[in-house]
Amino acid sequence: MNGCRLVKWLIALSTGATIYSGSAATAQDVIGSAVVGGKKIEILSDQTWRYQSRTEISKCVPVHSDVSFCGSILNWRPQAKSGYFSAIFSHSARIYGGLIIEDIGTNDGINHEYMRGTVLETAADAVGVAVEYIPVLDVFHQEVDGREAETIVYGARVDGVGFVYANTISIAENLTVQALVWGVGTEFTDKHRMWNEDFLENLRIETEAPIR
Repeated sequence: MNGCRLVKWLIALSTGATIYSGSAATAQDVIGSAVVGGKKIEILSDQTWRYQSRTEISKCVPVHSDVSFCGSILNWRPQAKSGYFSAIFSHSARIYGGLIIEDIGTNDGINHEYMRGTVLETAADAVGVAVEYIPVLDVFHQEVDGREAETIVYGARVDGVGFVYANTISIAENLTVQALVWGVGTEFTDKHRMWNEDFLENLRIETEAPIR
């Protein structure tokens, strides 16, 4: 496996994405949904709401032969792919999501311990610090489409700007899926955690071997 490959692209993308999305910073974020009178509505960050259009209902889009993403285009807007990402999405000017999917897994000796170490080492190398200076904010077990996974949350600074990365990793015999939700800041906030959960809930994984 190519040194986990994700962090260098993540950090470079995060810096560019923040600049790229600046013009969209005034757009209202969708912070939740509900049903009113039998119709689905979306709750906006300015405390208003709107009906969800039929054309805006989530559709599952294949991003790999074994993986699809079903998020609403109102919450996760597709962006141009970069580097090793299979798909990239923006939620807002401060929160982004991406998928790195590789046809390699436990049959090749990949496990979560290896991935955790490689993620932190690659992050440290990318920003030019020792690995002990990459803060690990949390590590916890997670489910992705009913399959066991693990999330590691860590931080990094790019040109003085802090970013927090939630990297959820699922490993099958011949497949590794990395679902990343990252944002501007130095803490894993409740909002970041909420949208990380939303991103993961919209993943669909089809593989004969159970992911763990």
